[in-house]
Amino acid sequence: MASPTYRDDWVDGLLDQGRAEGEARGEAKMLLRALVARGFTVSDDLRTRVLSTSDTERLEAWMDKAAVADSLDVVFGD
Repeated sequence: MASPTYRDDWVDGLLDQGRAEGEARGEAKMLLRALVARGFTVSDDLRTRVLSTSDTERLEAWMDKAAVADSLDVVFGD
């Protein structure tokens, strides 16, 4: 007989937060890779800005722009 799994809302919330932060970090790293692959020079300030962004919708919007942009101003000029 399997033992019941103990669930705690607080712990579950922390786990969800950790997953969201990990997802945002992964998207930020891929955005930076895409920018470099496209030939853009990414400054330390811009790298810090991207890596400190936890808003996945914003990161996705930047990635969409980065795919076709001809300058970093087009991507981050929001």
